[in-house]
Amino acid sequence: MENQNLELPREIEILKQIPVWVFGISFIIGTILFILYFIDNKPPYEVGGYGIIYTIVAYLVNGIVFIGLAIASFIYKEYQTNILARATLLLLNILISIIYFLIIASCEKTIY
Repeated sequence: MENQNLELPREIEILKQIPVWVFGISFIIGTILFILYFIDNKPPYEVGGYGIIYTIVAYLVNGIVFIGLAIASFIYKEYQTNILARATLLLLNILISIIYFLIIASCEKTIY
């Protein structure tokens, strides 16, 4: 019987942690900006402008990290499922930011 608690190589542990950190940081900052948009009394373009810039940067960062993990999953084929399972967090993060954007775009306030 195989031991399911085998220690993974250090590279794989790092590859599994990267998407968790990127997801967490990106999600927290995006959610804070989303909430600030609704509670701040500044003109919409000030908070919304930062939000749009952040969204573009977050798309790029999440996309680049996702592509990097996809490539790494082919390099470390024996851990491909583990790496890609964590990489899906980044796709979820992109979906959440799209939902936030659609909510803001549908509000009475204008983005600009």
